[in-house]
Parts: sequence; C-alpha cells; structure tokens
Amino acid sequence: MELTDQHGLAFALPEGAATPVPDPRLLALMVDGCAAPLVLVGRDGRVLRANRACAEMLSTTVPDLVGRPVWEVFPLISGADTTREQWQRFATGTAEPPAGEQLSTDRIGNRRRVAWTYRPISDELCVVGTGVDVTRERLAEAHWRQKAQTDPLTGLANRAAFEESIVQHVDLRSGLGCGVLFCDLDGFKAINDTHGHAAGDRLLVEISHRLASTVRGGDLVARFGGDEFAILLPAVGLIEMRALSTRLERLVRRPVRLSDGDGELEKAKTVTVGISIGLSVASPGDDPSAALREADERMYEVKARHSTRRVLTLAAEA
Repeated sequence: MELTDQHGLAFALPEGAATPVPDPRLLALMVDGCAAPLVLVGRDGRVLRANRACAEMLSTTVPDLVGRPVWEVFPLISGADTTREQWQRFATGTAEPPAGEQLSTDRIGNRRRVAWTYRPISDELCVVGTGVDVTRERLAEAHWRQKAQTDPLTGLANRAAFEESIVQHVDLRSGLGCGVLFCDLDGFKAINDTHGHAAGDRLLVEISHRLASTVRGGDLVARFGGDEFAILLPAVGLIEMRALSTRLERLVRRPVRLSDGDGELEKAKTVTVGISIGLSVASPGDDPSAALREADERMYEVKARHSTRRVLTLAAEA
C-alpha cells in the first residue's frame, strides 16, 4: 500500500506490516521544522523540495528554491561549474552524488560554511541532501592555528602568523574569507623621540590592549613592527569592518597616561595618538598578499588625508 502527500512524497506500508503508515503531514512538519538544511533533488539535478532551514540559510523562500538547479542554489566551494559536472556524472551513473562544503552569505554579508552530503533514496526521487553548519569548526581550526606566533613586546601575533592566517582563511577548500584592517599610528614617532623608547614601548602595549579588547574572540590582532598593526576578521563583510574602524579610531584617540616603569603615573607623560586604517576584503581563492597590500595602500591614503587635515588646522590656528 502506498500513500502520497500534497508534496508528491510517497510513503509505503511494507506488505504484512502491522505498523500504521506515518501521517504525511507529521512527516512534512518534521522536515520543515528540522534545524538542519534538508533538500530533495531529482535525477536531473533540480530541487524538488527544501525545508525552511535551507531558505533561511540563503535569506530566501522555499518556493524560490524549488525547480532550480542544485548546483546553482547550493554550489560547493569548488564552484557552480564543477558542482554541475559532478551532478551530471551522477545522473549518468558514472559517479556518486557530490559531497563537500558550500560558502553562503547572510543578509549583512557575513559568511557561513555548510557541509553537504547526499544519499540516494529511490530512482524517482533521486537523492536527499543534508547540510551541517561547520562555520564554528572552521573558525576554531583557524583560531588555534593563529596562536602559534606572537610579538614579544605586546603579546599580539606577529607578521608571519598574520600572513599564515590570511592564507588559511582564503583557502578554497576550507576558508570563509576575511576582512583585513591595516593600521598605523599617527604621531607616534614624535612621542617616541620626545619621551624615549621605553615610553614608546609602553604606549604600544597600551594601544595593543585597546585594539585587542575591541575585536571579537575569533579575530586576530597583530603587530607588524614599529607602530604598524593589522587586524584579521574572519567571515566579515565591509559593513562590520567600517563600524569597527570607527570604534577603533575613537578608542585610540583617548589620552594615554604613561607610567615611569615603576607603576607611578606621570602627568607630564599624558600623550595622544591617532590611527590610520585601511580596509580590504579577501574571499576564498583570492591572493592573500594582494589583500594585505590593498589594505596597506588604503591605509596610506587615509594617513595622507589625516596629514592634510592637520596642516589645515595648524594654518587656521596661526
């Protein structure tokens, strides 16, 4: 005996079985209420049905997914063309259904990584796909890798660790991409020359604490040397990067009271510095050195604008 629900799904009662047929409506509710993305794909590679979790992951609706090619809606990280070729080989019986990870973007531009597995269930319905959000696992992997190398003065990561981390975040197989902020202090050299290198070092340590306290737990703050810093934001888009940049500019401009090395605060050593920040976004597959170079170039553009404003201010006061 076979029943069919309103979605065309068949439920068979094995011959001689005493167990009643499950209510198709309850099964539909179970699928739609599942927190994991589920998708039913036909032999031609088109989506027959998807649950709400699929639609929410892509910031769309279930009807918008139905009927579309699976390689277009759920492309694996290798790309839509490669995913399509894998499905075509499966349709001809020469390969198993493709499996791998997909990079998706939410409403505000942040990225998530979803691992897909597909299992054939019948000749007619083809396969059912299950998605598992592995974003936290990928971020955790990247986080532990980035802790290996630190700057001895500030305790931050150094340049080598930062560059290694970018490579991991833009890796085509496992990365989520990242945002890069390249930072350079404004006015640090004058303070270092006036108050000495020890005071300059204490200022760098204080600024390092301010930068590190402003970012998220999984972000990476590094000191490249001198008064240059860089910040890596995994899976973040320009909107959050610009908001963070504004917060950092306000925080760094706050006066710093430098101690004399014995813990005593000296009013004569209350100093103020600014910060110039350049932004860039790197996606999986991008050249990591190009992303860093772009942020560096934009930082110098910002610093030039800051210098121009200072000159205009001094001229107005003269």
